Amino acid sequence: MEQSFIGAPIRAPADPVKLGHVARSFDSCFVCAVRAFDGTTGGEPASVRTGETG
Repeated sequence: MEQSFIGAPIRAPADPVKLGHVARSFDSCFVCAVRAFDGTTGGEPASVRTGETG
């Protein structure tokens, strides 16, 4: 799966939904665990958290 992410076109770096589509094609549950990192800066282009309180 990781090899499939390399070079995947991402139109909106702040919302890399395309990576979720790639992950879902392998395992529909695993998509919730995918994290993206910018290859240049090493930082996350976006971070979304759901269901958390506090």
